[in-house]
Amino acid sequence: MLTMNKKHKFTINLFLVGIISFLLAGCVNDEDPDMDGGNISLYDKIPQFSVVMNNGETVNTQDCIDKICLLMFFNTNCPDCQKELPVIQELWQLYKDDNDVIILPISREEGEDKINKYWKENNLTLPFSPQEDREIYSLFAKSIIPRIYISNPEGIVVFMSGDEELPSLDLLTDAMNMQRNLSSF
Repeated sequence: MLTMNKKHKFTINLFLVGIISFLLAGCVNDEDPDMDGGNISLYDKIPQFSVVMNNGETVNTQDCIDKICLLMFFNTNCPDCQKELPVIQELWQLYKDDNDVIILPISREEGEDKINKYWKENNLTLPFSPQEDREIYSLFAKSIIPRIYISNPEGIVVFMSGDEELPSLDLLTDAMNMQRNLSSF
């Protein structure tokens, strides 16, 4: 039989396991776990949206037509987003001068001041769209960040990634270059 002391230790350990699980999955599984989390599937058209970037530029769905467009939804508190943002930074460095490519990081429920602070602390320079709500995010998904979508020049989603396995720079570059090669036919 457990003594009061052992019961207390067991309760504390169980509580700590719960807290650690929450922290590790906090930004990922923020909705009903039975949902796949997506409103958009592969081969769907990207929805109509318009965002203002931190540099003042407005980007909308029409800007993605005739281009290869990568959209990433993130929050700087999300551990998986923190891992993936440097990859998106590298990708942006590769394509920033390519007029046929748009790389569009969009925050989910996070304002510009907080993102600017994170960008500065982590040496990120790519433009982003701060969104203090889920209005734009909800056009694409119900849950799970980071979320990455690549659309082809027709505005069709040809690549999707959630938190299950974060895509590498090589995988994202290959996916984007494949679309470039397909659109040249």
